[in-house]
Amino acid sequence: MRTGNAGIRAVLPQELVGSQCFTLLVSSPHPENSSHYYAEYLNSTPAKHYFALESWGTAQLNISVPILQNLPCPVPPPDEQRQIADEINSQKAERNRQISFATRGIALLREYRAALISAAVTGQLDIRKHENRIEALA
Repeated sequence: MRTGNAGIRAVLPQELVGSQCFTLLVSSPHPENSSHYYAEYLNSTPAKHYFALESWGTAQLNISVPILQNLPCPVPPPDEQRQIADEINSQKAERNRQISFATRGIALLREYRAALISAAVTGQLDIRKHENRIEALA
């Protein structure tokens, strides 16, 4: 993004290659390089700090072509770029899997809690015999 959320980056799908928009800066790495590697680097903390320091504007931050061109960027060999991008994608997939698992667990715990409260309130569950345990937890 060039304007507004300056510095947010993504890889364009093949059908949009060659597209332009006033609020976007579109750059293409050399064909042997990994566009996914560069997108990941441009979304990294060092790049975000660079864009925050170099962007201009008051209501909306902006970056220009020279700001993008002057971003210091490590350039490993192309095969290493692909390995780095693949590893990052693998870790993101695992993190997303864990988040999904935890989210499902939280939803189930909320259901169990609601069912337990309902059972206790309607008298389906007699909690009097557990009062000593409840007091010990408090």
